[in-house]
Amino acid sequence: MAGEIKPVPTGADQTATFKFFQETVQAELDKAATASGKAPVKFDLTKAMVWNRVNGDGSFDLVYNDESLDFFCGAQVNWKSQEILLRAGKMSQGKEEIASGKLPGKPVAGKWIDDACAATEKLAGKEEMVQVDGNGKEIPATCQDGIGDARLVGADKYETVKEFEKQCKTLFDNYGQRKFGLKLGDRFDLKRTRIENPFLGEGNYSLLFENRANNFFCEGLIDTGVHTMMMRSGSTRDYEKEEGEIGNSLPINDACTMTKGLIGKEELVDPDKCKDVTKTERNRSDLVSLGWNGFLTISALWGGYRTYRKLSAMPRVVGLTRLPLIRNLGWGALAYVGYDTLMSNFVTADDPLRKYGKWVAGGTGLAAPEILRATGAASRLAAIPGAARLAPIASRASIGLALVWGMNKCFEWGIGSDYEASVNRRVTDQIYDKHVYELDGWDFLVLPLAVKGVRAGSRFLAPDAMNWAVTVDNADLKAAVYAEDKKNSEAGEEFMKQLIPKMLFTEKRKGSSSSSNR
Repeated sequence: MAGEIKPVPTGADQTATFKFFQETVQAELDKAATASGKAPVKFDLTKAMVWNRVNGDGSFDLVYNDESLDFFCGAQVNWKSQEILLRAGKMSQGKEEIASGKLPGKPVAGKWIDDACAATEKLAGKEEMVQVDGNGKEIPATCQDGIGDARLVGADKYETVKEFEKQCKTLFDNYGQRKFGLKLGDRFDLKRTRIENPFLGEGNYSLLFENRANNFFCEGLIDTGVHTMMMRSGSTRDYEKEEGEIGNSLPINDACTMTKGLIGKEELVDPDKCKDVTKTERNRSDLVSLGWNGFLTISALWGGYRTYRKLSAMPRVVGLTRLPLIRNLGWGALAYVGYDTLMSNFVTADDPLRKYGKWVAGGTGLAAPEILRATGAASRLAAIPGAARLAPIASRASIGLALVWGMNKCFEWGIGSDYEASVNRRVTDQIYDKHVYELDGWDFLVLPLAVKGVRAGSRFLAPDAMNWAVTVDNADLKAAVYAEDKKNSEAGEEFMKQLIPKMLFTEKRKGSSSSSNR
């Protein structure tokens, strides 16, 4: 009965869901009659209709209209999230609201329903109780009244599920405070959560909680390959558009065991080799990685320092550094980077003012010391107390800046693709926005603030190099950015597939009209 509006099937009015709909409609009818000064009107079953737009989309509508009171009431029954939401208002205003792109009426009631499966089968028919897998194939849906997903009964024994519940309550609290000024975390109910797994055997699936009454969803994206769970939350519209706020990627220690228990070993890419990573093993691995990286960093710094000392003592190198081009290269690099960074706040990278202006700024910075020296301004500056001591430091700093700039350019050329550079930047933004740029009370102690300052300064001076390094250490975030871009690309491609034929058809009609006019 998809697409058609039909009367309520015989016997379906005895379901608890329909009785709640009937009671709510009667209460709203009484209010409408009182407001219009007319006689009370009783609920008439013949005026109630069932509308199922598309089979298998997870919801259908109950509709009630009373023209004598200019009254309507509509209910959306969502059997996947096991909720019923009702809106009511005036029929005349509803048409105008729909025409302006708004939802008709106003919310009047909503609640969890414990007979969602039985009510859907009786009201909308068994054909609604299907779901579409990742390959577009319709398969019968497993639905159990009062439970979002039977596979999650008793699933709170898994640490990942407990963490999912904890994260969702916190996210629900934060969302409620932003939208309504209320903490709503206590409305989270694990038994209303379900598993979404469109492709079996990929090792990726999600735990999904929806509360449409408060326009909220929370999703935990499980990746058994890297043993992580990434949180995503937002409004239900964000979920339908595959958007929402991406949270942290959380390490999980029971990915293999939980997946086998909830879905089955056939979900794992390699079930025989999949092994849970314990917290101790993860900490040990992190310590070993930290120690090794620290050793490599210290060794590289020490080796670089010794090489610098040897090179700086060589007569030819000393003579080379006294050449104006080399001696002033740091000032040119500083002017180049400074101008480009400043202009990035106002114009795009392709704007001529920025594209060519940064090279002019770099050349000016390169020539400025020689101009000052030729005009005698450098001698007057050196006569200022303290300036003579700062001059050698500034000169060494300029050479250092030139080397850093050159290194960053090598990374920029090595990365090559503007898209890859964009991915690296977005991954690093997620890390730095939370762990570097955001300060807390402890950061105002000398050491933490200094460490964050060094990290922020390093990224400012060598953005491509730092973005690449951070992305290498956060492969899970990089994969999430790839996935998001892929979804957006597919959505744009689908839009164009639908748009282009319409445009061609329009052009064809215009051409036909022109021919007929001639």
